[in-house]
Amino acid sequence: MMIGRFLQGLGAAGPRIVSIALVRDRYEGRIMARVMSFVMTIFILVPVIAPSIGQLIIAYSDWRSIFILFLVLTIIALVWFSIRQPETLPPERRIGFSMRRLIRDIKAICSIPVAFGYTITMGLIFGAFIGYLSSSQQNFQVQYALGNQFALYFGVLAASIGLASLVNAQLVMRFGMRRLSRIAVIAIAVLSAPFLLLAQQYQGHPPLPMLMAY
Repeated sequence: MMIGRFLQGLGAAGPRIVSIALVRDRYEGRIMARVMSFVMTIFILVPVIAPSIGQLIIAYSDWRSIFILFLVLTIIALVWFSIRQPETLPPERRIGFSMRRLIRDIKAICSIPVAFGYTITMGLIFGAFIGYLSSSQQNFQVQYALGNQFALYFGVLAASIGLASLVNAQLVMRFGMRRLSRIAVIAIAVLSAPFLLLAQQYQGHPPLPMLMAY
């Protein structure tokens, strides 16, 4: 089971990076940020509907059927990309893969303060987001005893993130990436610090409406 989950993690991580590379090959600057916002919106749609699909499968079958569905979707995506997706990187820009070049590129990124700073910041924020995704079922179903309503509450929160990505696609063309990123990080800190103190007042169990609003 653990080996299968590890392979599933690799399989999920690969396409995520490929999608970013495809966008990077075709766009740059604010237009790239706008397209990435649209990609993020689609990415968020999956958590909106996935719990409901999972509950439907469990209702009529067992947990193994979920992994079979993953395999079927993977085959469909592989065939679709093989037929429909052209190579986005021109031949003159293609670079052979090697560990030496990979290490050199990592050193180059770490030596540029702006690139390194944005990479660390994105890792921290996305890491917190993944932590929420992996613990949300326990939080809603066990801590708040929502039962089958978990899919509804989870979907509402995921939809709000998707809506924010759509709004960002419009704002980034007007205000630019750096300004929006700075405002977003400050807003996260301003909202999260008081809510952390508030959650401690409730012994780590804030009221559900308060959590949803946050």
